[in-house]
Amino acid sequence: MATLILTTASVFLVALFLSIYLVVRKELPDSISAVVYELPKGNEWMWSTWLAAVSLCLFVPLVETCGWLGWLTEVCLFGAALTPLVNKDTTKWHYRLAIAAGVLSQVCVAWLCADWLSAWMAFLFLWLSSYVQPDGWLGKEMKGKGVMIAEVVCYVSMIGSLLTI
Repeated sequence: MATLILTTASVFLVALFLSIYLVVRKELPDSISAVVYELPKGNEWMWSTWLAAVSLCLFVPLVETCGWLGWLTEVCLFGAALTPLVNKDTTKWHYRLAIAAGVLSQVCVAWLCADWLSAWMAFLFLWLSSYVQPDGWLGKEMKGKGVMIAEVVCYVSMIGSLLTI
């Protein structure tokens, strides 16, 4: 029951962020985790707090289902959320931790329900099609949004695998 509640809270927070961002900016971000670098100086803590909240909502479900692998994924997620606040050279550690969190989350997905890895096949098909066709299946609006789409695919497959176990 706790897994369902916390996973749903995480989904709510992410959906709320994307809705607010779309209303304010009228476009999708290039990367969800790197939105912090677009904020005015002094406001980075708001986004870092938001990402930390999403990460903490997933802590119990991931550790409960994946053990040490879930814990390591959470450390990377939480680290990616907080590095912009504690490190002056934020991009290096932020991106390293974000990539590690993405890879580890998909290892957790493979552990829990490998069927959810098919989301990656769909993403790769759409992404590679943009090299075959000038506009690709993603269209002009999604050019340059590959990192954001990859983050969403990681997140959706992780949530889906957590909810199907």
